[in-house]
Amino acid sequence: MGQHKTESTAKEFEQLAMSKEFVSHNSSAVELKGILYCLLDYWSIDRKLFAGR
Repeated sequence: MGQHKTESTAKEFEQLAMSKEFVSHNSSAVELKGILYCLLDYWSIDRKLFAGR
């Protein structure tokens, strides 16, 4: 991943985390979803439960 892509992914992640209203991750970039899913797997959180399915 290039420096620009890493920075934009980090900014997008921060915007989701700091938003006053819930914003679904479904419309997020593929890179952000990949990082998020890695964290879910690490913490043993079921992706389907997280996605509300």
